[in-house]
Amino acid sequence: MWGRMVGKQSRPIDLRFLTILISLLFCATSLPVGAQNLAYNTTSKGRVLQGPINVYIIYWFPPGVVADTGIYDGFGSFTIDVDLFFGDKVLPMDVPGVSSSSYLNILTQYPASCGTSACALASAPGAVQLRDSFIERFAYPHAGAANNAGTTANPLTDSDIRDEVQRAIAARNWQIDSNSIVFVVTGVFQPGAVPVEECKGANCTFKGVSFCGYHNSMVVNGVALAYSYLSDASFNTAGCSEGISTALAGHTLSSDREIALLSHEFAEAVTDPVVGTAWVDSAGKEIGDKCNQVPATVLFGGYRFQVQQQWSNATSSCVSSLPTITSVSPASGANTGGYNVTVNGGLFSTFPAGTKFFFNAVPAPSATCTSASSCVVQVPDSHGAAGAVSVTAIAAGFESDDQAPGAKFTYNAPPTCSSQKSCAGHVFGFPDLVLTCEAPVNFFRFAGTPSQTFVGAGSSFTFPLNEVEQKVSACAPGGSCAYFEASELNPSYCGAPPPQSPHYCDDCIHAGGHCITAPTGRKVCVLGVPKAPPH
Repeated sequence: MWGRMVGKQSRPIDLRFLTILISLLFCATSLPVGAQNLAYNTTSKGRVLQGPINVYIIYWFPPGVVADTGIYDGFGSFTIDVDLFFGDKVLPMDVPGVSSSSYLNILTQYPASCGTSACALASAPGAVQLRDSFIERFAYPHAGAANNAGTTANPLTDSDIRDEVQRAIAARNWQIDSNSIVFVVTGVFQPGAVPVEECKGANCTFKGVSFCGYHNSMVVNGVALAYSYLSDASFNTAGCSEGISTALAGHTLSSDREIALLSHEFAEAVTDPVVGTAWVDSAGKEIGDKCNQVPATVLFGGYRFQVQQQWSNATSSCVSSLPTITSVSPASGANTGGYNVTVNGGLFSTFPAGTKFFFNAVPAPSATCTSASSCVVQVPDSHGAAGAVSVTAIAAGFESDDQAPGAKFTYNAPPTCSSQKSCAGHVFGFPDLVLTCEAPVNFFRFAGTPSQTFVGAGSSFTFPLNEVEQKVSACAPGGSCAYFEASELNPSYCGAPPPQSPHYCDDCIHAGGHCITAPTGRKVCVLGVPKAPPH
């Protein structure tokens, strides 16, 4: 509920029991993340939002107020980012948005009581829909003689935000219901980039005990409506950076920060719309408060977004997806694969083949999940590659986020070896492949487990190829392997080809062979299964 805070003020002990409850997202350094999970308030038995969730956005920018002073049109990429985040039905293309993403799937683990059954948001197509957004040019109310409404001298109030929500509903004929959310966004005055000020009691956006945004609930036309206020994050005036210091490609920094702020309030409005009555921990913190300024980059609908991570009871940690991977143990091993590691996380399926794992997009040969939080996974062969790779999981159609800090595995580096072609002892024909390594290794013909065949050990080995295609490997004892493609080293035969009869190929075919032409123009008769010419 209470998050990042600027200035020195202790939190009132009875805050959660105030008549008017409001969730403030404060701006400063992140408070420590508590390991305590969220719990449903069985006394209040508050509701949670269910799909379809209808989202409405009000950009309250009177003349002279813009969202981002660094962009020529005053809005940056934020309005487009919002459309793509929620899945705008107005856009001339199919934009699924957050609806069926692994990010939204985090919220599905928080149901509420609905009579004799439990109800919760489901991560499915159309679960969240952006119904309308518009730029409100209506002047800020109760301006003083200097027309200073929205300034620190004469700030907006929560009642002003509520009034604007009701005005927009009436003016634009929004069909709201108890699963609707209305966001009100303000910006900065131009010139000067002075942020619009909004206060709730002693708490204000950019002065004193400051906050970045909040969500609350109000009754409109007999409907319990969730609404949220989002301040401007363009210049990080009060520490509202959301932990983001670099913009995504094609985005503006302020827009990425604002999307992260929006994602925080959106998740809280879904899981605790009437603040403190549904899912909070014993300190009154909501799903977003426990992960303040912990960002992540997520992908859904083909678009990347910087969001705030949310608390997951399934893993007792901040995550950006469900399923999620929190650790891989051991976290490194030979690049040949074939051995098992334990992958820990959340929302894995325990059904046979119910969860699939991938190492840098290469599928793991097998996986057995002993619980929803732990699986034994066979590491695939990296085919000679080394270094850290992303580990992802797919369960019930949802894919984990490859940005998670624990979702990494490191393939150990292979031996350092060099290769060269050798025509020693060959008047004409295929060259040999000579491998020389810095330390003793095991040499194999046919690279890649489990097909490779041991042929020798030591620091050097000569492979008499005698075939058009050949792969070989040099492996540290019990460890990683360096793979070599022999065909890369024999672009031609050794020596000069002897004269050939004009009837060479005819004779070859009559003998049951197959005649191929080498890059040098030399004809080669291959008996048995035809082979490709050397290249």
